[in-house]
Amino acid sequence: MANKRVSHPPVSDRWSFLWLAIGTVLVIFSVGLMRITLAAWLAPVFLIRFMRTQKTGRGYLWILLALIVSNSIAWRFLVDISSLPPLLTMIIFIPIFALLYSMPYLIDRVLSHRLPGFAATLVFPLALTAFDYLSTMVDPMGSFGLWANALYSSPVFMQMVSVTGMYGLIFLMAWFASTAAWVWEQGLAWPKVWRGLVIFGACLALVIVYGNVRLSFFHPQPGTVRVHQIMDSDEELVTMHDAELASLLATETATFESKTIAVHQKYIEDTIHEARAGAQIVAWPEVAGIGDEEATAALLARGKEVAAQEGIYLVLPIYTVYPDPAVPVDNRLYIIDPTGEIVLEHEKYGCTAFNVSQLKLTVFDTPYGKMSAVMCCDLDFPTVIRQAGRQGVDIFFAPSNEPIASIVETHVQQAPFRAIENGFSLIRPTNLGISLYTDPYGRALAMADERLSSSNVMVVQVPTHGIKTIYTVIGDLFSWLAVVGFAAIVIWAILRGRKTHTEAATSPESQTPSV
Repeated sequence: MANKRVSHPPVSDRWSFLWLAIGTVLVIFSVGLMRITLAAWLAPVFLIRFMRTQKTGRGYLWILLALIVSNSIAWRFLVDISSLPPLLTMIIFIPIFALLYSMPYLIDRVLSHRLPGFAATLVFPLALTAFDYLSTMVDPMGSFGLWANALYSSPVFMQMVSVTGMYGLIFLMAWFASTAAWVWEQGLAWPKVWRGLVIFGACLALVIVYGNVRLSFFHPQPGTVRVHQIMDSDEELVTMHDAELASLLATETATFESKTIAVHQKYIEDTIHEARAGAQIVAWPEVAGIGDEEATAALLARGKEVAAQEGIYLVLPIYTVYPDPAVPVDNRLYIIDPTGEIVLEHEKYGCTAFNVSQLKLTVFDTPYGKMSAVMCCDLDFPTVIRQAGRQGVDIFFAPSNEPIASIVETHVQQAPFRAIENGFSLIRPTNLGISLYTDPYGRALAMADERLSSSNVMVVQVPTHGIKTIYTVIGDLFSWLAVVGFAAIVIWAILRGRKTHTEAATSPESQTPSV
């Protein structure tokens, strides 16, 4: 008498490799440089379907290969920003991305068939959400590569992050994919799938209703502050790498100084002009105050004088270059109040940063509400920015510089998520890229591409009252619930699988001698 092993054979589908090809192409347009919202919703549907039509090991290798190929294309800009050789960059980073995003497909293939009915659809979203959240805690690029960023063009869905953070969107998108794959696997048989579709549909409808109500009926309280943004930077200087700037300073000191001092003078002149035109806050972009140590110190002193003289708040980024390339540049943001005092000094922690949980934001009071600031890709670390939400910040500044053309659109698309999560108005003046101002609901108040603009000034009335969001109160509770839920569903699937195996092994049919 032989005990028969209980297994879950692949779903029969002669078109399986077509689904793999479609899924691979859609992944390219779900992450990285070319994000399309619909592609992000559909890509995992086809990859899950393919995985379930294959034996586990073979299917996983194909999925891993597909994700390596698609991520290599989607993340090719890494070559532009990495200090490593191009080939080495691709060898190090892309397999990591592919390995991370392939594991939920493997887990879904192994565990989903052990669970009853619609419950099986929870394996993939819980696995992906848990993997994404735990990996982002140590990811030096923060939330930059999160799949949910592809929903930047869907304001209604974006409102969900005011409750759950980014990981609620990841769960929803992944659950849509696993539900669609489950319905597909059931042969679209309505009697088998209608209960599951009602459950998922109700959750999806709740998210849509919440987003629509929030955007349709809620607005910031009355009261605005007039912000004037100035763009006077020298394009040649702000596109140079740090080593090139150090070399220029060391070998052509007079040229470097004449260029930077001219830029500083233009910024100061325009600041005075805009203050007298009615500006209450004047904001410069990142790297506006580029120069050597002596020039940037003089610029900061002059900025304090002008702020006091004109009675304005001045958002003044300083980028100090040293002639020795071994000495890193000093990239800082200063905000000066109408008395000429520095009320905020922030050192950029960078587009690749570790231990960001140790960083503390500076928050200060003004007649226009509480304010705080970081710079550029510092904004990609939600756990840091949440400090602003918890302290009731009303206006948040994030001066930026986008010298690499390939990431201009990608980076600005992610910015509104921080405003919605934390309920503040966002001011993002940007060199060589897209400047964006939003209200606390992520609605664009103004947007301008500096590469296309014929004017160096943008004037925006910014709401002075932020809002309290659920996310600022509960933080990453949803994400931790997903981690716990993933652990629970793994245990449930394993125990249920063992029970099924035992029942099958002791059933009368299993006792029949094989011929």
